[in-house]
Amino acid sequence: MIDEDDWDALALIIEEAWPGEFDDRTSAVWRMLLADFSVDEVSAGIRARLYRGGTFRPSVAELVAEIRRDPGKPTFDEACQLIFGRHGILRARTDVRKGRWEPGERQRLNDEAALRRAGELHPLVGAFVRTQGLDRLRRLQLSDDEYGEARRKQLADRWDEFVDASNHRDVAMLTAGRRGERLRRLDPLLSLSGAPSAVERLAS
Repeated sequence: MIDEDDWDALALIIEEAWPGEFDDRTSAVWRMLLADFSVDEVSAGIRARLYRGGTFRPSVAELVAEIRRDPGKPTFDEACQLIFGRHGILRARTDVRKGRWEPGERQRLNDEAALRRAGELHPLVGAFVRTQGLDRLRRLQLSDDEYGEARRKQLADRWDEFVDASNHRDVAMLTAGRRGERLRRLDPLLSLSGAPSAVERLAS
């Protein structure tokens, strides 16, 4: 919980950083919704929002999204490397060795190995792979001379939509009160809107 003196300082920064009044009522709501974050986290989120060129004061939900933004989140190109690369998710194979396989057994175990690798490399990429489906991704053939570029563009659009949806879900979970019972009672507010990377590990 941010104490009163620290919040007064943060509220002054928020008021002076963007045009428009930041009144006491708004300040009290913001303080409640930002209670799970530290002073340093909120301050860093404000600076990040300013560095991105925000001309107008963000909503508290937008500031929460800024605070929760993952600097290690893969770009689309990095996600592609994690999925399709030499040691990527789709190249994973089961460690099981046997002379006789039941129909579909090897493929099932390979799929399980791929999903395990997906979760180990990056949780967001792993969730994206599960959403898209292993079979669908294997059929894309992004290196195809005729249609590969168009398929890559479509996949990039789906990645961007997935990342945006993930950010919105994080904010929605907070504003819906998943972190505290008190927030659930504020119905009008429901509408407010590190370690080497996995890419580096794959490249090594």
